[in-house]
Amino acid sequence: MIPAWLTPAATGLILLIGTAYDLRWRRVPAWLTLGGIVSGFAAAGLAGGAGLFGSLAGAAVGGLLFAPLVFLGGMGAGDALLLAAVGAWTGAMFVLQVTSWGALFGAVAAVVLWRLGRREFPYVPAISAGAIAAVVAGPSLLR
Repeated sequence: MIPAWLTPAATGLILLIGTAYDLRWRRVPAWLTLGGIVSGFAAAGLAGGAGLFGSLAGAAVGGLLFAPLVFLGGMGAGDALLLAAVGAWTGAMFVLQVTSWGALFGAVAAVVLWRLGRREFPYVPAISAGAIAAVVAGPSLLR
């Protein structure tokens, strides 16, 4: 059994580091995303079969949600892998909430930056803001 504080702490740390990297270098490091996915699976495995299934489902949903945008060149693979890492730690339902909120924050950022003449912007801050909004807006679905 994993401590109750571990999931939100790990998820928050992954998002914090990812945001810092994306803002500074416009990339999300593979060690962070793949490490987040693997550590999420490991922690879920300690919780038992149902926890591992939820972790696998969360990573799959998180990774696949942005796959079309990655293939079309509108988003980097690091963004999709970061969301997969969040899903590995939190499960599919929370990832869906994060994605919904993140899309709202991303849309606002896109309009503001477009008006300022920028065509590209880091998206991990929108994902992080979406995670905060998902926790604040409703009952937390973090395991």
